[in-house]
Amino acid sequence: MDVAQSTIVPNIVIGSVIAVAGVIIYLLRVPLHKRTAAFERRMFGDRVVDTAERLQSPYWVGFVGLAGIGLGIVMIVYGIVGIVQGSA
Repeated sequence: MDVAQSTIVPNIVIGSVIAVAGVIIYLLRVPLHKRTAAFERRMFGDRVVDTAERLQSPYWVGFVGLAGIGLGIVMIVYGIVGIVQGSA
């Protein structure tokens, strides 16, 4: 895997931010889901949101948080690989 030297710092910095945001989203998935549903209820009305809520759950909010954690870890690993390649 060949990592460009110019992407090392952005990978580590942005990867760290995304991983931390993923942890926060995962830990606060239930309140985030409730607030999102309340916002949608104000924007679109009860009937539309009742239909949409059957397809949504805090599980999917947590899934997005875990995906963020995974993406952040991959970016950090690419940054570390770039550092190792640069020192070799």
